[in-house]
Order: sequence, then C-alpha cells, then structure tokens
Amino acid sequence: MERFRLRSEYVKLTLAVILCVFGCLMLIFGFFAPPVGEIHNSVLVAFGEVATFAGSILGLNYIYSTKMKQIETDLKRQYNEKK
Repeated sequence: MERFRLRSEYVKLTLAVILCVFGCLMLIFGFFAPPVGEIHNSVLVAFGEVATFAGSILGLNYIYSTKMKQIETDLKRQYNEKK
C-alpha cells in the first residue's frame, strides 16, 4: 500500500511540473504566434492559463500532503517515545 501511495505522489508531482512548464510555454507562445487561422491566440493563452493553474494546484496538493505526512510521523514518534 505504501509503495502505491509513493508512486501516486510521484505521478502527481510529475504531472504538476509538466503542466506548469507546458502552461508557461503556451502563455509565451500566445504572445508571439500570429493568427494564421488554425489556432487563435486567445485559445493558446486560455489553455496556458488553465494548465498553469492545474499544475499549481497539483503542486500545492503535493507539498501539503507531504508536510502532513511528516507531521504525522513526528507525532507518532513522539507518542512512542513517551510510552
């Protein structure tokens, strides 16, 4: 079970980083892409904003879940030391 949890956290962190980088790239490309009729600037910018937001939410979730796990293990250790 612990192995699955670690893999799941790794996938979330990897996805968060990929979404943030890809979203930032789309935002940058949105400023320089001429409207050639295939994909409009606003579509690139909107997708970039959504991808960046999703990546940041996943990243925040990862950070707080790992901090909570660390607090939980510290409390368990302190409790076992008092026994």
